Formats: sequence, structure tokens, C-alpha cells
Amino acid sequence: MSSDPIGSAGCYDLFVLVETALPWPAEVTEDPVLEAVAAAAADAAPGRRIRVQAIVGARPPGPSRRVVVWRAGDGATPTFTSREAVAARGEVVAVAAALVAGEDVGPG
Repeated sequence: MSSDPIGSAGCYDLFVLVETALPWPAEVTEDPVLEAVAAAAADAAPGRRIRVQAIVGARPPGPSRRVVVWRAGDGATPTFTSREAVAARGEVVAVAAALVAGEDVGPG
């Protein structure tokens, strides 16, 4: 094949996944909670490449949200590890920041 492949694929150190009810805006960080999660994650892990993503939960939307952080390890081919917690709606940003910082927040 003589053509060059094009496209975009991000390279991130951290993925922050937050249960969010549908519908989502085209850019999920336009959602006020996810925008605040992105800012708090950046503060908790300065210099790290962070991607915030919305996920649909396995249960109907309720008074809490699941927050999952996948973190790349060190090395040429890093392995990702995850931590997660369930947060009350008013605590999503604080729980996400704590998980990004590597703090133990319990199962929720």
C-alpha cells in the first residue's frame, strides 16, 4: 500500500471515566460536572495527559455515579491499572480528583 494512514489517536497517561446519563454533548467536557472533573484531575496530576470520558452505567441513573480512573504505569509499554468508587452526585469531582491522585476512597 502506498498511502500514508491518517487519523488521530490520543496518547494519555490517565483516563477518567464518569457515569453520565444520556444524552451527552458532542464534547463531553461541555457537561458542567465533567468540565469540573477535568479541571480537578489536571490539578491532581500536573503534567499528566488526561482524558475524561462519559460512560453509560449498567444501572439506571440515580443519586450516585461510578467514577473509574485508569492509570498508565511507567516504562516503554506501560500497563494500565484501575481504581474506582461510587460517588454521590455532589462528590463526583472530589472523588475523581482523589482517585487521580492515587488516594484510597473505598468502594463507595
